[in-house]
Amino acid sequence: MSRLYKIWTHAFKVNFLFIIAYASLFSSVRAQQVIEKQDIYTFEKSQYEKVDFFADASPMTKEKCDGVIYISEGENFYKRILPIQGMVNVKWFGAKGNGDKNDKGTDDTQAVKKAIEVLSRIYKGYPLSGGNVYAGFTLYFPAGKYIVSETIKLPNGITLRGESVVSTIIHAKTPKILFTNIQGFGKNGIEQIASENVIVEHITLTQGGIELQQATGSLIKDVRIMNLSGKGTDTGIIIRLSVNLKIENVKIFGSSGVGIHYEDAAGTGPSTTTTLDRIWVAHCKTGMLVDGKTGGSHGIFSSKIYNSIFEYNDIGLEFKGNVENFSVRDSHFEQNRKNTILISGRAKIFFENNWTDKGGITIQSNTDKNSKIFLKEDGMPVDNLSSINNIFYQQK
Repeated sequence: MSRLYKIWTHAFKVNFLFIIAYASLFSSVRAQQVIEKQDIYTFEKSQYEKVDFFADASPMTKEKCDGVIYISEGENFYKRILPIQGMVNVKWFGAKGNGDKNDKGTDDTQAVKKAIEVLSRIYKGYPLSGGNVYAGFTLYFPAGKYIVSETIKLPNGITLRGESVVSTIIHAKTPKILFTNIQGFGKNGIEQIASENVIVEHITLTQGGIELQQATGSLIKDVRIMNLSGKGTDTGIIIRLSVNLKIENVKIFGSSGVGIHYEDAAGTGPSTTTTLDRIWVAHCKTGMLVDGKTGGSHGIFSSKIYNSIFEYNDIGLEFKGNVENFSVRDSHFEQNRKNTILISGRAKIFFENNWTDKGGITIQSNTDKNSKIFLKEDGMPVDNLSSINNIFYQQK
């Protein structure tokens, strides 16, 4: 064996031993940086990483520990390592989701409120240019029925996500608005403060609806809202002063009032650019009410309904007040008992490729003479044509 080979072998052994020692030291340090804890509610094991600073870059203190995301061990502080999706399980905060078929179970209101309060403090938003806000977290509701007895306020950038519409239910103990983005009044005591970029998805709501005001850039998707009656609320979704709001694949079933109430209200500007796609509204007094009631520079503008179903309501779809540049396309109207589509006020509406089994568009006598109704490849008849000056047909 050559001397050179012996030297090389010795060097290799030394390097190998050094790597082993370094790896062992690194593992030891890593073990001190990451600890494992069993969740007291879900009994799952979670890892926590050692930190010296809070989410806002301020030094950690025991007062900043919430016991769920941030914890302390002796003089050290740790932050929970979230799953890859970044979702926070509402059950970590004590929610049970154990409601039964008779709507009996633990009241999860305080657990949900605590989760939102803690996460809003950790993921606190800050303003960007153009009136935009940077913020956001996802609060996840695993399969179960969650009983709630208060209206829950949704902050900027929140995503409420269930497992699916058939496995996650949030039930209002008594009829009421379940979720609102209205935070309260501003310093002047008049102007309401409303959050933006709110997402609600993959959840069924029973005996309670959603209220959204302004709600710029918000989304309601894959949601079912059912069994709405009583003084608390008889409306599935209330929309006011919205901008760039999207409602997709939503079913509202069974309301003694209005399935979706899209209304203008006194505020900074009109309601605009709201898109409703694949909505299904059935067994309501009024399926959807589009009410641009304030007039003047206000109203409901540049909004649309696509690929939707309105059936077994007293009134399928109603337009009131100042409504302009509104489109209804590729939608289905069936067994609406009193009116399929009812129009009054000042309306400029475009209908294309819709179907109805009976009835059609009814124009009330108080409709503005300058209203314009456009029908393209649309088989719905129009009643009371003499009420307005402008109606335009374009067939195949």
